[in-house]
Amino acid sequence: MLRKRAIAGGAFRAAVFAAVAAALHGCRLSGWFSWGEEPVLPPDNALFYETAGTGAAQSGGAGGKFRPDAAASAYREMAARFSYAIPSNGAPCSLQCTDFRLGRFARTGAGIWRWANEIREEYSACDIFLLPCQGTPELRIEKTVATATDSASGRKYAKDVPCKTSTWLVRRGVVYAVFSAGKPNIDEFPGLKDAIALQTSPRTCTLPPPAHVEMWQADGCAHKLPADETRYFFIAGPEGAIISETSNYHAENGVKHSLRGAAF
Repeated sequence: MLRKRAIAGGAFRAAVFAAVAAALHGCRLSGWFSWGEEPVLPPDNALFYETAGTGAAQSGGAGGKFRPDAAASAYREMAARFSYAIPSNGAPCSLQCTDFRLGRFARTGAGIWRWANEIREEYSACDIFLLPCQGTPELRIEKTVATATDSASGRKYAKDVPCKTSTWLVRRGVVYAVFSAGKPNIDEFPGLKDAIALQTSPRTCTLPPPAHVEMWQADGCAHKLPADETRYFFIAGPEGAIISETSNYHAENGVKHSLRGAAF
């Protein structure tokens, strides 16, 4: 297994790119995500962690200190393959990478490019980046009270924020959206069962039943959250995925994850 401590600098970046490239083109290995006759593995988790330390605030798992720079490099490599532009690290709206403090970024993580989150006008917009086979942890978003500063005027606002509702548009790749609302159909996606179980908590009783799975493609069709406080999460297909999200204001304190210890 390739480990970060054995490589550095350009060699490290090359290893990240190689891992993503391998996943993008499929691996004839025994994996937990099956796509037709091509089983696919996510990138090596060790590529995204410093293993010499004792952990860090960003990662609550055993993987060590999370490397957001390595994650960003992987997302940029994927975006380049998709011919999809994302900003440089110095841009005002930078790419934020997270392992949700779970220590298993290759399987549970995301990159977020949030270019708008305006509390005064109460709207938000972002792109969500997922590596091949990568998922987000199950969550629901409830109403809350948010305090934030308006980006244009600098004025501070404290507002009651309603349950967040979102609309998503897949820009690249394939996404499996899993909801607690809707007709249970998990048996139609047997290759996803292990991946889905990884993102949920048995306490939520989302799987099975009543897990409802939808396969979304980059076909120009928009998809909306079925109902307020619906539990949901995403899993990317074997090429990864890029999803655009529009919603009312995003208040982080309204986000409730099902998995113990999960946080952005």
